[in-house]
Amino acid sequence: MGAVAVRVRLYRRRMTRVKTFRFGPGSLESITVSVWTAPGSNSQRVKGRAEGSYRVYCGMGNEHTVEIKEEFSGWAGEASRDADVALLFACRDGNADAAATLAGNAVEYALVDWFDPCDVDDDIAL
Repeated sequence: MGAVAVRVRLYRRRMTRVKTFRFGPGSLESITVSVWTAPGSNSQRVKGRAEGSYRVYCGMGNEHTVEIKEEFSGWAGEASRDADVALLFACRDGNADAAATLAGNAVEYALVDWFDPCDVDDDIAL
């Protein structure tokens, strides 16, 4: 994905123990990573969500916006085997670098399913 300059601010919501990290402007145009401990899990299960938009420039030179909405969850025992789960637990502990990496992973996952609307096959009969 390349080097990305990201400004990070840590916010806490008043009613729940949700840690929210906001990114942008920049390559990660507007991404919010929210992480919380699942209720009733005794801090053993963490859930998270990365939402926002990411700007992509296609081969035709046009700008497209890809909507990002990825959800993550995992148990403490999985943190040693799954990098995203390890990042979730680090985010829960306030690690802004882990949140930036998790946001970058969410962008990569969303781009796997993205297709360039300008890349239409000329052989298609309309």
